[in-house]
Amino acid sequence: MDKKIVMSNADINDAAESIAAIIQAVGNSGQRYNPKFGYMLGRNLRILRGENAEYSEAKQDLIQKYGEAKQTEDGRNYWQINTEDRDQVKAYRDELKEISEIEHEVTLFCVDAETLKGWEIPFDYEVALWFLLEDEL
Repeated sequence: MDKKIVMSNADINDAAESIAAIIQAVGNSGQRYNPKFGYMLGRNLRILRGENAEYSEAKQDLIQKYGEAKQTEDGRNYWQINTEDRDQVKAYRDELKEISEIEHEVTLFCVDAETLKGWEIPFDYEVALWFLLEDEL
């Protein structure tokens, strides 16, 4: 069932990272779960990443605005905030906070608590996926 949820950019980012981590853990575990569980994870990850695209881009723009150009040992360029430069860190965090707090209505694919329990997934997955429940706890 689809459910509309109001989430901030930071919440969307955190939710996408949580789902991606669970997908990776499931893949690495060798454990077989109900295919509907995998479907729910995949569908919601795609939705959240789509909703998160502009936020991710804005974060990268801010890193370039306030950060410093660096280079890896193999010659690849990247940008990084100098954590020892308090002014740089503060400016980055202040501007990022404004963007992080912007809220959006997101439509996610949710299931009821009984269905989630029936998939016999680890309890820590259930806890991490609380926002994907149809009904409020």
